[in-house]
Amino acid sequence: MRAVTRLAVVPPPPTTTVPAETRWQRANDQQRKRANQREALIRPLLRQIDAGATASQAVKGLLLDIGLGEAGEQVQALAVELGRGGKPVSRATLLTWIKAFQENGRAGLLDRYKGRARTVRGW
Repeated sequence: MRAVTRLAVVPPPPTTTVPAETRWQRANDQQRKRANQREALIRPLLRQIDAGATASQAVKGLLLDIGLGEAGEQVQALAVELGRGGKPVSRATLLTWIKAFQENGRAGLLDRYKGRARTVRGW
C-alpha cells in the first residue's frame, strides 16, 4: 500500500509593478525618443479605433497604405525606421503597441528589455 503525500499550496510571490509614470521618468532619452516615435506611428490608428474601427482594421489599412506608397513620406520612413531589416513594422507589433498604449499610455511603449547589452564580436 502506498502512502498518500500531501502537497502544500504555496502562493506565488507578490509582484511589484512600477507605475507607468515612474517608468517614463526612469527611462533614458533614447528610450523616450523611441516610445514617442511609436506613439506618432500609432496615433492615427488610435483615432480610427475611437471612431469605431477595430484595431485589426486600422492596422491593416495603414500597412496597405504603406505597401502602396500612399501613407505619406514621414509615416513610411517612420514605419521602416521602427521595423527591422529595412521592412515596415509588422502587423503584430503594431497591435502590441496599440494594446500597450491603451493600457499604460506612453510608458507602455517603452522598451522592456533590461538585460545586459549585446556584445558584437568581429569574428
